[in-house]
Amino acid sequence: MTQDIDLLNVQQASKLIGVSPKTIRRWAQTKKIRGLKVGTRGDWRFTKEDLLKMVKVSQPA
Repeated sequence: MTQDIDLLNVQQASKLIGVSPKTIRRWAQTKKIRGLKVGTRGDWRFTKEDLLKMVKVSQPA
């Protein structure tokens, strides 16, 4: 059984967690967030779940 997973692009990811698209790309390149490069241009895609986990981890308790 497979699940459909919605992937967000850089713009959508940046709006979701409130940082710039440049920051999202930098975090993906340095593996601070998990992302997937797709297509011939190597566009980044992210799951909402991974982005929200990253935000939760980076917030002080």
